[in-house]
Amino acid sequence: MVSQASQAEQLKQLKQCRAGHMKGENDMDDSVGAIWEKESKKGQEYLSLVINEVNYVAFKNDFRKSDRSPAWRIFESVPEKADGKSAPGRTDKPSRVDNDIPF
Repeated sequence: MVSQASQAEQLKQLKQCRAGHMKGENDMDDSVGAIWEKESKKGQEYLSLVINEVNYVAFKNDFRKSDRSPAWRIFESVPEKADGKSAPGRTDKPSRVDNDIPF
């Protein structure tokens, strides 16, 4: 559980960030990542994210049916090789397990 003093300090830091009192754009030592707004060659808006040195992309959820559905879907970004094909993904991810039991 976070103490009230710690919560107060976090709130103070957040207010300073919002007010623009940080030293510089790249001087956020406690930052875990960054987000850039981008547009694809076909005109689709998306977000490019780097969190803890892992690249992600996020796309608006065009199939959203209610406020309970996610507004954006996030995917790990898989870099393309020089030949235009997708490079293999990260190897530290757990492999997908088929949970269907055939009985």
